Amino acid sequence: MAKVLVIDDEPMILWPIQQVLGAAGHQVCVAESAAQGLRLFQEQRPDVILLDIRLPDVDGLTILRRIVAEGGPRTAVIMMTAFDDWGANRSAAMSLGAAAYLAKPFDFEKLDTIVRKTLAAQPGADRPGR
Repeated sequence: MAKVLVIDDEPMILWPIQQVLGAAGHQVCVAESAAQGLRLFQEQRPDVILLDIRLPDVDGLTILRRIVAEGGPRTAVIMMTAFDDWGANRSAAMSLGAAAYLAKPFDFEKLDTIVRKTLAAQPGADRPGR
């Protein structure tokens, strides 16, 4: 299964993501700020990153740029999450290296399937269990 890093400051989002992905066998770690998320990315080197576009300390696109600069897309599939589906944010995220952009609220029960399909569609990402 995949090692998943969730960077989001909303407990109402974090808890169900942890429950659903954990029950599916994924190893899930969470960060409630951009700074904590960057630190965990560097320490854990996850297979998948679910990154909220709006964080209390720094916006998600800035964190995405940092993760990309540190080689994130070569080792992790990055999926942006947001309560909006604005074209500008979606376009920016995808052009910076995000593999997917999930508009909240999303169906938590389908999240494992979305993670698996997105991982499978990324030939350049290292596979879980490396």
